[in-house]
Amino acid sequence: MVDGGALAKRVGAAGQVSLLAGVALAVAASTTVLGGRALRKAWDRGALVPPPLGTLPAGLLLHGAAYAAFVVLTLRLFADPPRLPGNERAWLAGWLLLALLTALTLVPLAVPARPLLREIHKARRGLAIAVALGVGAWVAGAAANHLWIPMSWLTLHFVGLLLEATGAEVYLDPGSQLLGVDDFVVQIAPVCSGIEGLGLTLALVGGWLVWRRRELRFPNALLLLPIGAVAAVLGNAIRLATLILVGARVSEDLALGAFHSRAGWIVFCALVLGLIALSQRMRFFSRVEAPALDADLENPAAAWLGPMLATIATALVVGTVSEQPDPLYPLQIVAGLLVLWQVPAALPRLRLAWWPVAAGALVLAVWLVGVPAPDVERQRALLAWLDALPPAARMGWLAARTLGSVVVIPIIEEMAFRGFLLRRLMDADFTSVDARLASPVALIASSVAFGAIHDRWLVGTLAGLVFGLVMRRRGNVWDAVLAHATANAVIAALVLAGGRWVLWQ
Repeated sequence: MVDGGALAKRVGAAGQVSLLAGVALAVAASTTVLGGRALRKAWDRGALVPPPLGTLPAGLLLHGAAYAAFVVLTLRLFADPPRLPGNERAWLAGWLLLALLTALTLVPLAVPARPLLREIHKARRGLAIAVALGVGAWVAGAAANHLWIPMSWLTLHFVGLLLEATGAEVYLDPGSQLLGVDDFVVQIAPVCSGIEGLGLTLALVGGWLVWRRRELRFPNALLLLPIGAVAAVLGNAIRLATLILVGARVSEDLALGAFHSRAGWIVFCALVLGLIALSQRMRFFSRVEAPALDADLENPAAAWLGPMLATIATALVVGTVSEQPDPLYPLQIVAGLLVLWQVPAALPRLRLAWWPVAAGALVLAVWLVGVPAPDVERQRALLAWLDALPPAARMGWLAARTLGSVVVIPIIEEMAFRGFLLRRLMDADFTSVDARLASPVALIASSVAFGAIHDRWLVGTLAGLVFGLVMRRRGNVWDAVLAHATANAVIAALVLAGGRWVLWQ
């Protein structure tokens, strides 16, 4: 992981990176909500034309060179001190451009550039509106920060009432924007107030109303704007009250760290997506009959992706409420199992064989090369927490952690990356694809995506490629699951018997 804090102190780049990240996130969100359908259609039509095999080596070479340059520059730029001559701001700009180039050179490996660009050109109007809305939403969010001064008195007093309702002794100084409980008092600055969620909500919901104006009932649908504004203000007040209670009664580090940085985004995303769903589901707002819930559940992609998305969502929530995510790891496994149980995935029949086990051993050997140094502080905190548990609870946590690593994670990750993504890259109707005919492009692209969710990107990509080849031999996703489970089982044994906790970090 890169520590940008030291770099930001030296070159003052934190604001620039934050600015670019904020704009990028807003554009991505609006493009997904408004232009997602057009992008999916463009991808589907473009993907029908496989990339010429002759261009594959050159494309891989270009992408590999861009990625290698990005890694080298990252290690040098974010070293303490940086190991680069000249102006660090210029190097930072180059680093951002290399990151973009690395991503862009990956696209032609999955679908030829000309057909994809041709289809995107056809959907240019919708995509341009979506990008403009994303930039506008970011501007609206930034502008909303200026509302904090006039709105702070009302917000702080409302948060104070919420805190008093819990029986806490509240300290409130609206003039200095100080608010706290007991000995935990914070100054709520505009940038940390969460008020930007008001601007973002109004901009995105307003854009949605314009985009779907033919499907919505007016003036009824306009009520979504004041509903969203009130909900954004109330949600922000509840977030601030919770943050203060967490800091006063649980942990200051948790309140000012994970909770402060993530809770606002969770509230905002839930609010905007909820309002959009409301506009589609309620006849008061919508002219179009909403699809039945049973029809939604028949979506085959939901069956293959749902378990993994459930674990990711749970991990996000866990990271918000816990300084150390490890103790609450079993919750992620429970979430994945519940979705896996509720959403049948039409998995093929399990057929055991020896060669997936051998492939798993090969992945393990590669994975153990260059294992990074452990996070000593996190490892010490985890071991101290385990030592403090009663024996039965300690065994329960270790059993859940092992079950998740060896059984649940291999199943849900292979369902998502090999069962869904690898086949989806070949045909929109992925359930009709015979994995034994998986193309090199689909194998590579799905492996790169698999590697991207791991800290060690390159090793994760190589592991994904092996799992993909294992599945390709018989077309059975269970073979990839078995190879994945074999590697994770030995890793679990090394952790439990050999104390190599870094392998679980």
